Amino acid sequence: MAARCSASTSLYDSSVTIRYAERMSRLGTEGAFEVLAKARRLEAEGKKVVHLEIGEPDFATPDNIVEAGISAMQNGYTHYTPASGIFEAREAVANFVSRTLKTEVDPAEVARRDPEVIFASWCGKKMKKATIQNRPGWDRVAAVRDDRVFEIKSTFILQPGPAALTDGIAQIHDRLRLSLGARTD
Repeated sequence: MAARCSASTSLYDSSVTIRYAERMSRLGTEGAFEVLAKARRLEAEGKKVVHLEIGEPDFATPDNIVEAGISAMQNGYTHYTPASGIFEAREAVANFVSRTLKTEVDPAEVARRDPEVIFASWCGKKMKKATIQNRPGWDRVAAVRDDRVFEIKSTFILQPGPAALTDGIAQIHDRLRLSLGARTD
């Protein structure tokens, strides 16, 4: 596959042929945007569509959320949180879940559940196993002890749309197959 590129400035005139690897022709587009285009075509035909394809809600961000975001930034909350999240936020979520589901939940629940495998995704940042391994009590978690803590890149598992189901599930399956052997086949 070759593309012809021409460049011209007052300093030089040149024409360059760029050769791309053949496998570049197999690249597709991100599926969520294809779904968005189809949804917009349906809307143009007069059909009612609720947009869920790219994680963009059909409504403006509520004022109280906008105000909380502005307040947080004005108070210096402009950097990444610790890998485990903000303790007060985890505690608030645990309290909310406890109240709503009428069951006791606390921020240390994962360690108590003792998972055999942990998947982590850090939204564009590289996962640091040491951060997970050094959490209090997590040295006794089977996944940590047996080195079964795996990174799934956020582009595979956290993206909106169907790719999280296709690409993300494939990534999880591959990690499980490699770490647990034939038990997943």
